[in-house]
Amino acid sequence: MATDTAAPTLAYASSGVGQLFGAAATIMGANASMAAARANEAYAKRSAQFDIFRGKIQQEAIDLQARETLAAQKSSYAAQNIDLGSETVSQVREETYRTASQMKNDVELQAALDAWGKTEQAKINTQSARDAQRAARIGATGQVIGAVGALGTAAAIGAA
Repeated sequence: MATDTAAPTLAYASSGVGQLFGAAATIMGANASMAAARANEAYAKRSAQFDIFRGKIQQEAIDLQARETLAAQKSSYAAQNIDLGSETVSQVREETYRTASQMKNDVELQAALDAWGKTEQAKINTQSARDAQRAARIGATGQVIGAVGALGTAAAIGAA
């Protein structure tokens, strides 16, 4: 009766080959994660630039609102026959400017914080993906070593 030794050898060999494919898949997955993290970082930078731009638009809106408020105050004072050069009018005008300036500073600060937060988080995510990629390479190396061992064992069994 003839025994077929090819089937057991193929079974041992396929487990080693499977480990090789697993190693390749591990590295491919890590590379894809890294590419996604880099794309997200680029998007976060563009989004941060938009936040800064949005802040400038809001500051311009505050300037417009302050000018409209000052014009309305002048009209109101003129309607009441109040001297536009009086100290009270000047104080109200200065307070309006200070309030508008503070509002603009708040908008600028918030926009800068939003932009900074987005870019820093993206950098952290990219570094995390880089670390995961490095760990995947180490893991894949272990898989390759295991695969070589399994293929060597299969070859030794097949030769025996």
